[in-house]
Amino acid sequence: MQLPNMLRVMILSSLAVVAWTASDVHAQHHDEDFYKHAVQSDKIALHHALLNMDEDPLNTYRKASTNSTHAKALAKSLAEKLDTMKRLSNKASSDNEVADNTYQDYKDALRKLHHDGHQLVHAMHRAGRGEHGTHGYETVSHDLEHFSEHHADVAERLHNHATRGIERIFEGASDNLEDKEMRAHQESALKRNSANVEAAQELPAAIGLSEASSSSLFTGVFLVASGGIWIQLCANLFSMYKSRVVQGGEPLLQTL
Repeated sequence: MQLPNMLRVMILSSLAVVAWTASDVHAQHHDEDFYKHAVQSDKIALHHALLNMDEDPLNTYRKASTNSTHAKALAKSLAEKLDTMKRLSNKASSDNEVADNTYQDYKDALRKLHHDGHQLVHAMHRAGRGEHGTHGYETVSHDLEHFSEHHADVAERLHNHATRGIERIFEGASDNLEDKEMRAHQESALKRNSANVEAAQELPAAIGLSEASSSSLFTGVFLVASGGIWIQLCANLFSMYKSRVVQGGEPLLQTL
C-alpha cells in the first residue's frame, strides 16, 4: 500500500528529528566527558606549576629571608662568589625573572582551568544534570571555584615571599661587597702610606743630611705623608738637596 506523500514526509521528518536528538544527546555527553578529562589535566598542570614555584633557587631565597642567620650567610656567600656589583645585579635580575616566569606559568594554568571548568558546567547543564548533589553542575562549579581560589592564594604567597627574599638577600650581598671593597681600599691606602714613610726615612741619608737634621726632617715627613701630600714633601726634599749642592753645606731646614 502506498502512503500519501505528505504522510511519508512527516514520517521521514520525525525519524530525522529522533536521529538528530540522539546524536545531540551523544554529543552532549561527549562534551561532558571531554571537559571532565580536561579539568583533571588542568588540575595536574596547576599542581606542577605550584611545585615549580617552590623549586630552587626561589625556595632557598624564601627560606633564608625568614631566618636572619641564614640570610646573612647566603648574602655573604653571594658577595664572595659574585665579586662585583655588576654580577650581583645580573644574578638578582635573573632570579627575579625566574620568579615572575614561574608565576606566569601558574596563572596560565589557572586560566585554562577556569575555561575548561566553565565548559564542563555548561556541558553538564545541557546534558540535563541536576543543580545540586554530588554530580550536580552547581556543585561542580562551586568545588572548582574553591579549588582555584585556594591555589591562587598559595601561588601569590609563594611569589611574594620569593621576590621579597631575593630583594633582602641581594641587598645584604651588596652591603657585604661594599664593605669588602672599602676594607680593601683602606688596606691599600695604609700600605701606600707605610711605603711613603719608609721612603721618607731613607731619603735624608741618601741626600747626605746629618742625623739631627734627619730627625727633624722625619717629624715633618711623617706629618706631611700621613696627610696625603707626598708630592709636596718630595718637592721640599729636592729643594733642600739642591741648596746643599749649591752652597756646599747643610741644607736649609727652614724650607720645610
